[in-house]
Amino acid sequence: MKKFLSENLSTLFSDIEYLTKKFVKTKEVLKEIEHELEKQRELYEEAYKEKRKIEQLYERLITSIRKYRESLEEKMISDILISRYGR
Repeated sequence: MKKFLSENLSTLFSDIEYLTKKFVKTKEVLKEIEHELEKQRELYEEAYKEKRKIEQLYERLITSIRKYRESLEEKMISDILISRYGR
């Protein structure tokens, strides 16, 4: 009976030790995953900021092109009127 109890305790202790090691390993893996997720989040934030910068530059470019086009249209109209009616 004592031998049986001793074997059961030994098996139980081994199982506890095994599960404890697995638990520690799992915590390490989770910590690595959290670290990788944090890096991914930072990369996403940087990419989002860059996207916003590109969008702002695009809007400025479009505005600049519109102003330039309007300026050309005004100059063309002015040139046409001057050529037709003189100064």
